[in-house]
Amino acid sequence: MKGRGRGRGRSAKNEPREGDGLAGPLAKRTFCPWINSQIIQASKEENGIHRILGVVENCIQDMNLVNLSTSLHRLAKLSVNTPHSDQMLRQSPAMKQLLAGIARAFQMVEKDSSLPQSLSNVTWSLATLRIGDFQVLELAGTLAVANMKDFKAFELASLLWSFAKLGAADTMPLVVGPLFRAATSRLMVCVPGAGFRSLATAAWAFATARQASQRLFRAIAKEVRTCLPTANSQELANIVWAYGTVGHRDDQLFKMIAEESVPRLEEFKTQDLSNTFWGFASNDFYHEAFFHKALILAQGLQLQPQHVANILWAAARLQRKHPSARQAALQMIPQCLAFLTYFKPQEVASTAHAVAKIFSVEADGYEQGQPPGIPLQISMFFSAITPWCQEHIGLFSDQSLANIVSSFGILRINLHPTFLAVVEQQVMARLKALDHGALVVFFRAAVQCPQLARLKSQLAAILVQELPNFKSKEAEVLVLHEVSEARRRAPRHRAKRGRAHEVVLGRGAGTGPAGASGASGACGSGGVQGANGLARPRPARGSDAPRTSEAAARSPGSPSASTGAGAGAGAGAGAGASASASAGASASAGTGAGAGASAGPRVVRCRRRRRRR
Repeated sequence: MKGRGRGRGRSAKNEPREGDGLAGPLAKRTFCPWINSQIIQASKEENGIHRILGVVENCIQDMNLVNLSTSLHRLAKLSVNTPHSDQMLRQSPAMKQLLAGIARAFQMVEKDSSLPQSLSNVTWSLATLRIGDFQVLELAGTLAVANMKDFKAFELASLLWSFAKLGAADTMPLVVGPLFRAATSRLMVCVPGAGFRSLATAAWAFATARQASQRLFRAIAKEVRTCLPTANSQELANIVWAYGTVGHRDDQLFKMIAEESVPRLEEFKTQDLSNTFWGFASNDFYHEAFFHKALILAQGLQLQPQHVANILWAAARLQRKHPSARQAALQMIPQCLAFLTYFKPQEVASTAHAVAKIFSVEADGYEQGQPPGIPLQISMFFSAITPWCQEHIGLFSDQSLANIVSSFGILRINLHPTFLAVVEQQVMARLKALDHGALVVFFRAAVQCPQLARLKSQLAAILVQELPNFKSKEAEVLVLHEVSEARRRAPRHRAKRGRAHEVVLGRGAGTGPAGASGASGACGSGGVQGANGLARPRPARGSDAPRTSEAAARSPGSPSASTGAGAGAGAGAGAGASASASAGASASAGTGAGAGASAGPRVVRCRRRRRRR
């Protein structure tokens, strides 16, 4: 019986040798399948990551695109279950050789039926390993657009997910724009029969990259209704989150997803539950069974700060007076105190604002002279976040800082004097860099917090000066909130349907420093009613902005300058008397020494549209 001979094992059975008479491209085509088998075999062995890197180092010069993409894909899959391996791979010399080889292969690639799969595998691997190789991604995006008609639905969804996951919409807009536009056309063809997973992944990618097409989302909604039972909890959460992010409301789809989710809520992970709840609330979709069961289930989960912020924000937006919302807040808030240091400023602000909305009923008694009956857990939470907010106040965005201020005001909780001074100083320091939208946000927050009367007067004076430069939408925000405030104060004087409402932006003489007597504010005697809604824990979508009206766009020009020592918002030398009209118009008259003449009030007319019957 003949022996096998030394040095010849099973793995070398099909390895090409020099004496085989192969050369050039033919030799490489023969050698590449053997390399691929070595990569796959190495990935199955113990310490597979290092084994694959060894194959790459030995065979990099002979690898084709399939070998290169297979190596990267196997490394990425192994790293998912190997802690800290992604960091090691990013620093590995063999990984750098591998990425350089992929870039060369992309530049020399020819028409090949396996190209879409290679592009999908490479980009997915880069996203999984968090490697933002600009050259490889740019080449992959360009090749994907050129070969878009060859992509299958799952390959294209994976490719789009990768670009969105890596944040390429911000770093590579010239690549992402054409890629997602071409993908929209291709997906419109592939949607029928694509499957829930591919469609949910694609929807998530479009929403994350801010490249959503309403036409595509309508087609996806129509298809996923037919295959809901095949979706797992993460896929259900992704589709709801995507539709909530882009502001595409489809109540029929949401109702079907809610009914599918309620009996399976125990299967939902914390992130899935949070995303689903947030997506429903973002589109103002309320489902009683889901709302109640999800809040009860959330109380028994180990929640991260982002989950707490999202769930409470959703509860406050949908049904803030619901007993389940109050019970969930009382259960979650004490847990937040244990890991407050892990919160981000936006999460603290969102949580505080949601809690304030949920328990605003307890603070209503304050207006009748009774002390606010806020639960002890809530009071302790606001006491705990005060020093934290004071320490990190510079990290708060304008909206988050305004949410913190209005939260204390809604619950009638007095700001600590030190924190109050820091807030005033921070807002005034930001004034030079504030846009008009942020200026309105801070003014509305100051209106809700009685302790910030001085800051409110200063902001009102600035609003009056900047009003001629406001865009139509920004001016309309002020108009609509002032009309709402006027109606709340004097409901019996509501104008009939179809009549024009006059909103006077007072500019009369003040009675104290910086335009005191809050009557001479930018929006009438009572100022602007605070925000009725809640700022979302994520950036607001475009549909949240109020629609532009022709009346607001044609608002009168800038008011003429006030004259006299006591005129305008900064007057304070003489005694002044301010009278506020019941419909929201304010008139200021100065009496005594120092009261100066003031130009007439600016009138903004906003005609209401008739409601359709």
